[in-house]
Amino acid sequence: MYGTKQGAHHWYEELKRILLSFDFKVSVADEATFYKVDGNNFLVIATATDDFTIVTNSQSLSTKTKADLNQHFKLVDLGNINWLLGVSVTCNSEDKTISLGQQAYIKQILARFGLTDARPDITPMEPSADYHFDSPSISPTLLSPTEKTTYRKMIGSLMYCVMMTCPDIAYAVSMLSQFLEAPRTTHHAYESR
Repeated sequence: MYGTKQGAHHWYEELKRILLSFDFKVSVADEATFYKVDGNNFLVIATATDDFTIVTNSQSLSTKTKADLNQHFKLVDLGNINWLLGVSVTCNSEDKTISLGQQAYIKQILARFGLTDARPDITPMEPSADYHFDSPSISPTLLSPTEKTTYRKMIGSLMYCVMMTCPDIAYAVSMLSQFLEAPRTTHHAYESR
C-alpha cells in the first residue's frame, strides 16, 4: 500500500468491500466513515488510511466487529480513545459527555510564534476594530516576505483550532484571513504580560 500511487485507493476499496460484507453502510457525508445500526445499537467506524476510530453504544457490537475485522487484518486495539488528530478526547460515562480540547496544540502554536507570555483576553478581537487598508489604525507598510509567511502560518494554525474546538474565534480568524495576500502592521502597540 505505501509507496504506490494507487495504494491508498486499493486499500480503501478492499476495506469498503469487507465492511459492506458486514452490513455496514458508507456515510454520504464522508466516504471514509462507515456505520451500522442493529436495533437500538449503532457502531460508526471513521477511517484515516489504516487507523480506525470506533464509536458505539454497544460493547458487544464493538467486540464482534473487531473480531470480524481481525479475520481480514491484524488489528492492534489501542483501547479507549483519548487523542485524535491533535485533539484530546475525554469521555465521562457517568455524565454521558465527551469533551474535546486542544490545549497542547494551542500551547505549541504559542511557543512556535513566540507568544507564550502573551496576555490572555476574553474577546478574541476588538469588536469595533477596522482592519481594512484605508483604516487609520493600519500602517501603509506591508509586511516583509518572511513576516507575511509567518502571518499565513499563524492564520492557518488558528483555522485548525476553529474547525476542531474553538468556534469562538471563528469571526476573528475569518476577518484576519482576508488579509493573507497583503498583511500590514497596525499602529496599536501590544505588550506581553
